[in-house]
Amino acid sequence: MAITFTSRSPAAGYSITTNLVTLSATANESGYIADKNGLVVVALYWSVNGGGFQVAQVTGDYAENLSVSTTLRNLRPGDRIDWLVYARTDAIWDYPREANSDTRTATVAADSSGPTLSPVTPADAAAGAPPVAFSVTAADDYGVESMELWVDGVKVREVLGISSNATYYDNSYTLDWSVSGLAAGAVSWYAKATDINGNVTTLPTRTYTVTNAAPTTPGAPTLAATVGQGGSVLVTWSASSDLNGDAITYELFEKYGAFAYSSVASGITSTSYVWTPSSAGTAWLKVFPSDGTAVGTGTESSQIIVVANTAPNAPTLTAPGAVTWREGETQNITWTEASPRDADGHAVTYEGEFSALGDFTDAVAIFSGVAQGSTSYAWTLATTLVAANTATCKVRIRARDIYNGISTWSTSAPFTVNENATPTITIVSPADLAVLTDSTPTITYEVTDADSDKLHVEIEISELADFSAVVANPNTQNDVTGWEASAHPHAVWSAFDAGGEDSGDQVRFTVQSALRYDYYYIRARVTDTLLTSAWTNTVRVLIRYSSTDPVYVTIDSTVWSVENLVVNEETGGEPSMIEFTLPTSLVVAAANAPAQGDSVTVGCNIEGTSRSWNATVEEIRYDGPYVHISCLQDDAYLSRKLATGDVASKDVGQALKDLITSYGSPLSGAGIDVTSGTTAALTGGYKSLREHFSEWTDALLRYMYVDETGDVKWVDPADLAVPAYVLTEGE
Repeated sequence: MAITFTSRSPAAGYSITTNLVTLSATANESGYIADKNGLVVVALYWSVNGGGFQVAQVTGDYAENLSVSTTLRNLRPGDRIDWLVYARTDAIWDYPREANSDTRTATVAADSSGPTLSPVTPADAAAGAPPVAFSVTAADDYGVESMELWVDGVKVREVLGISSNATYYDNSYTLDWSVSGLAAGAVSWYAKATDINGNVTTLPTRTYTVTNAAPTTPGAPTLAATVGQGGSVLVTWSASSDLNGDAITYELFEKYGAFAYSSVASGITSTSYVWTPSSAGTAWLKVFPSDGTAVGTGTESSQIIVVANTAPNAPTLTAPGAVTWREGETQNITWTEASPRDADGHAVTYEGEFSALGDFTDAVAIFSGVAQGSTSYAWTLATTLVAANTATCKVRIRARDIYNGISTWSTSAPFTVNENATPTITIVSPADLAVLTDSTPTITYEVTDADSDKLHVEIEISELADFSAVVANPNTQNDVTGWEASAHPHAVWSAFDAGGEDSGDQVRFTVQSALRYDYYYIRARVTDTLLTSAWTNTVRVLIRYSSTDPVYVTIDSTVWSVENLVVNEETGGEPSMIEFTLPTSLVVAAANAPAQGDSVTVGCNIEGTSRSWNATVEEIRYDGPYVHISCLQDDAYLSRKLATGDVASKDVGQALKDLITSYGSPLSGAGIDVTSGTTAALTGGYKSLREHFSEWTDALLRYMYVDETGDVKWVDPADLAVPAYVLTEGE
């Protein structure tokens, strides 16, 4: 048996001039006997630029002839395709030695020609109204990569000619663009296409004359079916559009009975108009759009019934007279009603306006829709009503009936409106960065007001600079406890008047509940109950037990000089403990000896940074000359953060561990100073621990260290086991 190959395509040495080629062949078995032998598989192998063979194959059931083919895409000039076929009969591969089964080679030819652009619309020098439909088709044997459309020197459209299956570029692609909004007149345009080999074809510039199109028809005028003669009626309609992009204005016409339409208003730029019917009976409205050159088709309203109506009679304004009012006050505007209110018997409402100039060119609405039977209106003058004290102010009032018929205005005599000035407040004490030893400090401010109003003060005291942790917020509008005031020369202080203080007074507040020893931020503002000042500049103060002692411990309000102090801040969720010892003789002789359950405050004064811990006595153990006391830190303080400057940061222990991890142990002053972005250290920009403490004694804190878990410990040297990291006095 022998296998031959026929219909092999392309022929050997074929030059490919497109971005795709189909390889095919047919295998034939000579001496074929049905059901006895035949072809089982025919496989076609190919390689592009030597990139390894790929295969396409077909199978048969002992067939006499089998054909196989594959299409290669995205070919580029210079690509080389090598290919051959195999056939298998009776499960044995057979590779005949005939020439037509040898490996064949085809090469993609060079490409120097750009795409062909045809057909192209519109024709050169064509004309027409928008929308204008541009269409250009590009064809290229190697594939169209992109197309562009340019109108009046601007690229308005760009598309890629890649096929929808995203595997190869189309050999033909059409760019379509239909556009409205082109102004009337001549435009120039051209298109260009680029094939996958970078060849570009540019269409010679063409011209197209865009003619003017009239605006589209607007919606019909819409209004109430029944209106009153002489009243104001709002008429609306849906907008027209203009295919040239021209601005549209409208002209409104009216018609009564069998009379012809007459213009009411032209040049209307919105889609509404306030119409005043002039005649009773039946009427129609019609609106036409215009683009300044062409007038579009108009639309007509439904029939309108115009009821005979006369304007209501004007009320008589009785107040204000020649008075002086002030911004922020509530004053009554009063009037008497006309008799009759309306000659047609229609119900009326009242509306009022204010004018600072008195001529109502600056009219501001005060009220409207006030029902008949009312003869007064309580008006609260806005705090921004006038820019300065103004003596030319007037108000006026008129009546309106159910058909929007309106009376004449009744106007007041001129009166004065005085401006309400915003009060001011400045701090007197304490000074910024003051160090205080009183945990119930007194804060003093001076208040002024140009209007001499009674004033109220609000103070905020916060643990954080952004005032997100306010610990005190006294306000004299709610409670005057702890407040005092003094008139100039501020020598005599008395209880704060609940009604408010006078301009020029100083006011002071003494903190009622003792503050912890820590940094605090203080600010204040003042109000005359109508206007409120801005917050004052923030003052930062440090409250600590004394200006010299670096460490202090308070147990149930009694200050003790303790020994062997250990403050253990656990950062991993374990209980945080405070431990220290006291001489037994001192405890026994004390009138207020430590007891289980007592509250404990431990303070650490560091120059530039203050830190305190609150705890509860958990265990008291007597051991000869010493009493050992263990305290559990209060839960409320487990989440305390350390702040250097105004930046809140991480737990003390974790922050120090991070520093030591970054800069090594022992941590040098230079290392501390360069920790930009790591301001969480207790060191806070100082060069050594020595500089943080104003004095050292054997009974006080000497060493600090951070263990591997990030816990910070403050200990006496005698109790210090060898830790992971140690900071000593001189470091």
